[in-house]
Amino acid sequence: ALVEALDTGDGVLIFSDIYGATPCNLAAKLLVAGRVEAVAGVNLPMLVRAFTYRDKGMETMIKKAISGGCDGVLHINVDPIYAATRS
Repeated sequence: ALVEALDTGDGVLIFSDIYGATPCNLAAKLLVAGRVEAVAGVNLPMLVRAFTYRDKGMETMIKKAISGGCDGVLHINVDPIYAATRS
């Protein structure tokens, strides 16, 4: 099947957008601890981090992907000094 075709030896990590949504529920049916894992709440920083750590083992890749995803979510606000100079 597709999972076996994608597995290069360290397992397969599946990314899903929303926990509990249909893609996540389908991914959950494919899970095999240590071989096929899944992470929900995907964003671009998470994907970049997972790609960067893809050769460090499944557990490390998952931890780095999740931390990268969390670190990539920021509130962008206007610096008060910068805002005053824009008026």
